[in-house]
Amino acid sequence: FPAVPAVIVPKPMDPKMGKYVESVPGAADWHIECGGKPLSNWSGIDPTATKPKKTVFQSRPFRADYQPKNYLNRTTGLKLPHKRGMSVSDLRLDVWKHLVKHGLDTIAYLPSPSDPNQMISVVKDYPKFSINLDMATSSAKKLTQH
Repeated sequence: FPAVPAVIVPKPMDPKMGKYVESVPGAADWHIECGGKPLSNWSGIDPTATKPKKTVFQSRPFRADYQPKNYLNRTTGLKLPHKRGMSVSDLRLDVWKHLVKHGLDTIAYLPSPSDPNQMISVVKDYPKFSINLDMATSSAKKLTQH
């Protein structure tokens, strides 16, 4: 039998808040690496920000047959549900860890109420937003218009 020519899958265009990478150079098994602190103008991920430790859950597969399992992993709730009387600080930490682990932390940032050029986490830094609720609400509304 004649050899079947290899199909070369070109790199897809990178999304605004992530990048396509291969599991091994030359494998052409593209997947998106997600997560990280966004730039204050939401034009991409801040290259100067500390990168979280990579996990397999931060990856979004390009192939459709892998997407349902990946989606299920991202949308499954916390292992230990928060109950009345539990520490808000513990809940905040658990939610933040889940967001980072699954590459979902990018959505948890807003411009700081004290410096609109600095992006801070509404999960980790929620007290800063509750001090100036009007400004935080205004910032969130502006983002929904994009």
